Amino acid sequence: MWLKSLNEWQAKGIPCAIATIVKAEGSTPRQAGAKMVISINGDIAGSVGGGTVEYECM
Repeated sequence: MWLKSLNEWQAKGIPCAIATIVKAEGSTPRQAGAKMVISINGDIAGSVGGGTVEYECM
């Protein structure tokens, strides 16, 4: 899902960033490799765990 949004936003020239979990330890909502794409407009696709983690990414 995040990849489709990334492609659409790039095709429209909307700046965006990708957040990726590279290491996860203990009990976590998402594992390493989880991705989220954030557009400059604040739109989000995908998830890196919700809550504070996603807020910090934005």
